[in-house]
Parts: sequence; structure tokens; C-alpha cells
Amino acid sequence: MICRPALGTGVAIGALARCTIALCTLAGVAAAQAPGGGEAPRWVTGVNGLAARQQSASIDGGGDVAVTRYFGGLSVTRLGASGGSVGASIGAGGADYSFGGAVAAPWGDIRDRRVSFSLRAPLGQRGSVIVVPSLRESAENGAELSDGRTYGGFAAVFWRLSDSFTIGPGIGVFSRLERDRQIFPFLAIDWDITDRINLSTGQGVGATQGPGLSLSYAVTDALRVGVAGRIESAEFRLNDTGTAPGGVGAHDAFPLVATIGWQPNPGLSASAFAGMEYGGELTVRDAQGGLVSRRDYDSAPVFGGQVSLRF
Repeated sequence: MICRPALGTGVAIGALARCTIALCTLAGVAAAQAPGGGEAPRWVTGVNGLAARQQSASIDGGGDVAVTRYFGGLSVTRLGASGGSVGASIGAGGADYSFGGAVAAPWGDIRDRRVSFSLRAPLGQRGSVIVVPSLRESAENGAELSDGRTYGGFAAVFWRLSDSFTIGPGIGVFSRLERDRQIFPFLAIDWDITDRINLSTGQGVGATQGPGLSLSYAVTDALRVGVAGRIESAEFRLNDTGTAPGGVGAHDAFPLVATIGWQPNPGLSASAFAGMEYGGELTVRDAQGGLVSRRDYDSAPVFGGQVSLRF
């Protein structure tokens, strides 16, 4: 499976993309080694960074909101001779919120850190099994990161039905703050419709979260342009000084963006994106999970970029 990380939207943080991010990270690193490829075992180290900006948007009921997000990560993967691999990754980042106008800020700036492990094993000549457990901590400044801890993992099976088409089902199980765990099936596709046009799911790196779909066109071997959309969600622990002491904040949205990605060699990729974020929603729950407030906000411009290195 070939993920094209240079075309991820890179906007928010949420449960479903823990599977798509880890899947894309592992698949991208292991793509150079098909099951049964017979290459000598080797180590691959990856470094990635991302920054994104959602411009100010009016909140229903008064006020406005803007947010800047950033994330950096490091991964180490051992590629085996048989096409399998094992790996680990760590990352940290945050989201700086700016609330203005006639609205009480539901929260301040958010910190985020995470760690995950990955196991990939060949299944016959064209299949792969992937298992990725992960742990994440996300909290408002002033709250303990450990109080915003969630964990889970996913397992998936993929088949390379042809040189241009890979598909596979999977299941994810993740805990949530003050709510029941989330269990969901998913289906990932990587389809080279033509030599230049690709349709794929599960793209993203670092802070990108949520199920998405991307259609891209290869202008050259190194340059791609496209469009991407993604359902995204962020959840984090609140501190003890706001409207819901020790509660839970959530930020949901759907960004739709134009993308441009540059990958001059397998070890370097960079991308930029710009578009609009739709369906924005800000939710506050108390420490027992009860709903305190839920407010929508208008569509807002969003833009950003990311860089990924492997060596």
C-alpha cells in the first residue's frame, strides 16, 4: 500500500485518524518492501512536522474563534527481510486558540503528546496484517496531560489485488474522555486510477486526524496536486478554572482543501494546502460527561503545510 503523505490535510486531532495516521505512516515506510521482497533487514527513521491555521470565524450566539495547530514526530521502524516490520513513534504538539467578541472562552491553548507501536506481517504473496496500539494525552494548559489520556488500537488486513489497487478492512477500538469507548470498522483504499490519477484514504501525518478521501494528479514524478476532504475531531481535558472545571472540550469540523505535494525522493516529502473548513462545532462537557454547551461556528479559511523526512 502506498500512502502519499505529502497530500494530507493536516488540520485537527481525533479518534478515527489514529488508525489512518498509523496506517499511513507504517505503510509509507514499508512500501519499499513488498511481502516476500527478500531485501536485507534495515532500520528506517522518520521525522515529520506540521503547522496549520484556521482563520477567525463567527460563533453562533456571538464571538469568534481562530486556532493555530502544530505537531512534530519521530518514528523508528525495523524492516524485515520477509516484508514484515516493527516500529515505534512519538510526537508532541498543540493548538493555540483565540476567542474574541461577546463570548466567554470555553478553553485556552491545548497540548498534545502521543506514542504508538506498529507491527506489520506478510499474509501470503499479496496480503499484509497490521496491528497498531497507541496512547495519547491531550489537555488544556493548566491541566495534567495524564488526565487527558486515551488509548486504543486497530488491526487491519490488506490485499494488493493488482499493482495499482490495494484495499483492506479493519477495526479500531479507542477510549474517550468521560464517554464509552469507540468501536468502529473502516475500509482503506489506494487506487491508481491511471498512471497519474490516484484515489486514496487514510492520508495524513502528525496532527491530522479523522477519516478522509483524497484525489490527486501527478504533474511530474515529484509533484502532485489534488483535493482532499476529512472529518476531523479533537478531544481534550479542561483545567480547573474554566466554565467546566476538569471537564472535556471537543472541536469538530470538516475541512475541504486544495493540495500540492512535492516528493523529489523517497526520503523527503513536503506539502501545502489551502481551503475552507465547514461544519465547525465547539463542545464542552463537565467532568461526568454531561453536556454543558455546544456551539456551531461559520465556515472559515484554513491553510498550512508539512514536511516529512526518512533516512
